[in-house]
Amino acid sequence: MDEHESAPPLLAVDQLVRRFPVRQGLIGGRSQVVRAVDGVTFSVGAGAAIGIVGESGCGKSTLARCIVRLLEPDAGRVLFDGTDITHLKRADLRPIWRRIGVVFQDPFTSLDPRMTAGEIIGEPAEIGRIGSALERRARVASLLDLVGLSTRDHTRHPHEFSGGQRQRIGIARALCVEPRLLVCDEPVSALDVSIQAQILNLLGDLRAELGFTLIVISHNLEVVRHLAARILVMYLGSIVEDVPAADAFRIPAHPYTAALRASMLVPGAAPAASGSVSTIRGDAPDPFDPPTGCRFHTRCPHAIERCTHEEPGVTHLAPEHSTRCHLPLYDGGRTVVSV
Repeated sequence: MDEHESAPPLLAVDQLVRRFPVRQGLIGGRSQVVRAVDGVTFSVGAGAAIGIVGESGCGKSTLARCIVRLLEPDAGRVLFDGTDITHLKRADLRPIWRRIGVVFQDPFTSLDPRMTAGEIIGEPAEIGRIGSALERRARVASLLDLVGLSTRDHTRHPHEFSGGQRQRIGIARALCVEPRLLVCDEPVSALDVSIQAQILNLLGDLRAELGFTLIVISHNLEVVRHLAARILVMYLGSIVEDVPAADAFRIPAHPYTAALRASMLVPGAAPAASGSVSTIRGDAPDPFDPPTGCRFHTRCPHAIERCTHEEPGVTHLAPEHSTRCHLPLYDGGRTVVSV
């Protein structure tokens, strides 16, 4: 357990819901609703680091955007440092946004090509009217050095940097106002494999040095394990497992978590056998018409009749480990199914 998880929560999310209406067809088509985030609840202590992991389309990025209020939730609450920010107006959100930094997925589209690196990094402080112009320039120089770039780079434009360097600029921009919470949405998925470890190490070092709370979102279980002490596993808009990072690999309780672990490419490891606990069967369900009962039952090799009609509640396996599964692979005291 991360020592910071015992601290009062900096962020608390309670039964959060976000729906997207979609009209099928151009003329006369019926309107359907996708529940991208469906009743998500969790909290993060000040200074802690958690990961949110799941396949593309599971709702993890939508969840992040609702948390930082780039999207309006349809139901539920988001509390930041004890303040309910769920429905705050834009003017009231500005002082909250000064304490939240966001690192976006694609460093090639998240930076304005017309601005220099210095302008991009210093923009949050300029918008927030933090410090004098001279103080902001000094802050930019300090941040460039902090993320491993040269202070002389402040006059260069995004197209003059590599992908990894652009992401360092994005990280520096997110840290400009000294946020208490940093949300990283797929921070390395657009980068070459050779660069990914450098950026992950940088984020880990920055968190250790600056002490901010970190939420890192990825489809890759290994990425979140590298940075987070605790992992939330999402499937079709819901959290199906809340697990210490080490246990996600050692004793996963939900078959979906085990499948994500098995999908990682480990040198020298044999691929999962057909029909094993690690195998995901078939395609992801239609998000417009999710399965009844357990949403994973259509792909789960251990599903029983009960799974098809009864939605599983939260089962607490240990103080820091819970899952939504009728037949967890791990019951808190022993491994029920070997994975």
